[in-house]
Amino acid sequence: MWHEFIEGFGLACTFGSPATPEEVDNLEADVDLHLPLELRELLLEANGIAVKPRFSGEPVPSALAAEEGWQFSLIWSVTEITEQIFLFRSWDDAVPPPGLIPFGSQPNGDLVALRSSNNEERSCEIISIDHEDWRSCQVIAASLHESLTVLLEAYQ
Repeated sequence: MWHEFIEGFGLACTFGSPATPEEVDNLEADVDLHLPLELRELLLEANGIAVKPRFSGEPVPSALAAEEGWQFSLIWSVTEITEQIFLFRSWDDAVPPPGLIPFGSQPNGDLVALRSSNNEERSCEIISIDHEDWRSCQVIAASLHESLTVLLEAYQ
């Protein structure tokens, strides 16, 4: 489902191998948070997604992309998500706020996180975390599907 949806935007994407259910369960246990079902399902289909953006409607040439790293982590892997959460928790000023799960980045360098309700429905809202002011967070979508639409359009 997620592959087809993301590929529908016509961008060059690299999909990680699916995470195992055990890897996702370990992530949830390690960070003591429940992932919303959408993110869990996405990670079980692709453990990380990188995208090559287009500039002025043209794809970035492959040589330039490889040489200068013009590929962005739209969705981090289970390992990257866990590492980033522990990194943030180690900072004295507790960035991002507790309860946010950073899971990817935007073309402008801002992080994307979700605020899980930690209830049985595992619903969420998607938050943008400003890369210049970590305390500046704003809701950008009510679901992962909606946020990926906004983010993938920004990469075009």
